[in-house]
Amino acid sequence: MVNNAIASAPDQLDGDGLGYAVFNGTKVTDRKVLGALIVAGYTIRKGLYLEADYGYVKTKLDTSGAEKDDIDSYYIQSTIYLAPGVSLTPEIGRYNMNQNNADVIYYGIKWQINF
Repeated sequence: MVNNAIASAPDQLDGDGLGYAVFNGTKVTDRKVLGALIVAGYTIRKGLYLEADYGYVKTKLDTSGAEKDDIDSYYIQSTIYLAPGVSLTPEIGRYNMNQNNADVIYYGIKWQINF
């Protein structure tokens, strides 16, 4: 809800960086977007699966002087099946927000039990 409120106030923020089109009262200024994703996975052995990903998104508000926002990301994860319906998935990844030189490295593990 907060994002909708921000995006509907073009006099305070032009919407750039939010991924929204902006209505200024007379016309809609849209956003150009380019995105790509590639995912590769491989079963190493029974009960062990490895997956890697690379993604890229570039957006630009369709007005003169607007800056582009681009982000690339990648991760690697491995799903380990401990028993039928029980698995854990450790993952490490990185987001690189190129327009402001910000990098976010994350890691975690997901436990899952299907019953």
